[in-house]
Amino acid sequence: MHLFKLSVLVILGAVVLGATMAVVMPQAARDRVALASSGPEPGDPDAGQPFQANVTLSIPGPETLGSFAVPVNRRLVIEQIAVRAATPAGDMTAKFEALGTAGGTVFGGWLVLTPQGTFISHRNFYGLHHVRIYARPGSLVRVRASRNNLTGSGFANFSFSGYLLSPPA
Repeated sequence: MHLFKLSVLVILGAVVLGATMAVVMPQAARDRVALASSGPEPGDPDAGQPFQANVTLSIPGPETLGSFAVPVNRRLVIEQIAVRAATPAGDMTAKFEALGTAGGTVFGGWLVLTPQGTFISHRNFYGLHHVRIYARPGSLVRVRASRNNLTGSGFANFSFSGYLLSPPA
């Protein structure tokens, strides 16, 4: 019942926010917000080249790292990260995160996954995150998968999608 009430409050909040934007924000400003949140427009000369990358990790121990490289002559804008993972049923915790480096500073965030139950002795997790992460030309985008048990092995598959842009002049 608590989850239902929370869902109703979230929906009502979205409706009120949308109505407030329609009344307070001029149409031209609403158009700019919509364009800024949707990525480059098709046919735009500065539009990005579509990009996808997958990183699959075997997780035999408490922590496993993986990465992919951003092309040296392009900037990467990541817009979506999908994760599918499985750990042995006895594991109590499973953590997943995406990390990058920009200007010598490590950035990143935990990816929240939803447990989907146990299937053939493994706990299954799925998550889909809409993000806006920028990565420099030639940098590495890293992923990390952690679990609390050394028995058995798990896996995680991270799928990234977004677009590549020419570096600024």
